[in-house]
Amino acid sequence: MTANKPIHAKRAALAKQVPKFWLNALANNMSFVPFIDPVDKEAFEFLEDVWIEHNEEDPRDFEIRFVRSFPLAVRGGWPERGPQEIGRAHV
Repeated sequence: MTANKPIHAKRAALAKQVPKFWLNALANNMSFVPFIDPVDKEAFEFLEDVWIEHNEEDPRDFEIRFVRSFPLAVRGGWPERGPQEIGRAHV
């Protein structure tokens, strides 16, 4: 699993260049669609990264992490944006 980290980092960098990449990727995944509420779609517009971390000892044990970018503070009328992990699903 550790050997794939450079590949995952490259994929994450490419995904950040595509507007609403994660919203489109998740909303078009037929296995995932039943779990998306309308409110979720609004939040997914700001997803910056999604990744899975597997337990090295038991690959069946993993966490799914969601990171989004959203306004943190307003200075001079323009919002500042920054990443923040918004959730983990431990499976």
